[in-house]
Order: sequence, then C-alpha cells, then structure tokens
Amino acid sequence: GGTVVLVSQDGIQRPPFRFPKGGHLLQFLTCLETGLLPHGQLDPPLWSQRGKGKVFPKLRKRSPHGSCESFSDKDEDEATDYVFRIIYPGSQEF
Repeated sequence: GGTVVLVSQDGIQRPPFRFPKGGHLLQFLTCLETGLLPHGQLDPPLWSQRGKGKVFPKLRKRSPHGSCESFSDKDEDEATDYVFRIIYPGSQEF
C-alpha cells in the first residue's frame, strides 16, 4: 500500500491518493511514467528489473562514516518515502 501526494509547481498540496496493498501504487506510477513519455519523465525514473518489470529506485542510506550503502532486501517491508518530480527535458525550470 501507499499514498501519493501531489504538489503543484506553486507549492499547493492536493488531497492524497491512498492505495491498498498489492502493487497498485507501483502500477499507478508506471502508468504515469509511461503517459509522460516522450515529452516528460519521472525524476528519479522507475527501474526496470528483469523478471519483475518496473520497481522503485534503489535508495541509499548514509552510514555514520559518510559512505553510502544500498538498502538490503530486508528493508523492503519498512515504510519508505519517495519524492518524484515530473520534468520536461529541454524546458526551463523555475
């Protein structure tokens, strides 16, 4: 499960979309990403994983010594916040 909160360019937050467990959130983001092509894209993009299709980008966590480590598979059950931007390559950002 998960929740998507859309924030417009002027900073106004829209009511959240709540998704039940079962991959519906990832399906929504995959459809959004596909619908944006070829003129726009998600940043960071979803990853394509052989045998699984689209997956969330791998996150890195900082260790106390300043180096980065990838999350292990055990961390998939933990709640994780992602921030995606919709960008249009070639357009000016404000």
